[in-house]
Amino acid sequence: KDHVASAPFGSVIGLVVTDGKPGDPFAVNASGEYTPKKSGQLFLRVNVPVIAKCKGDLKLQLSGGVKPIPRKR
Repeated sequence: KDHVASAPFGSVIGLVVTDGKPGDPFAVNASGEYTPKKSGQLFLRVNVPVIAKCKGDLKLQLSGGVKPIPRKR
């Protein structure tokens, strides 16, 4: 909805949604590691207010048991 108080402004935050229920947001750090309690969809965004207009590039590397979501036809 808006920025997350537990992560610095401008940082990348993640959220894992499992069975339609969102988990707690977490800060994505350059050398950090995060293991969710349950598998689900990973959502990422920059921690800024919704009205902010951000531009730029983001490189992300995921490892582990990453399973892509099937595309709808």
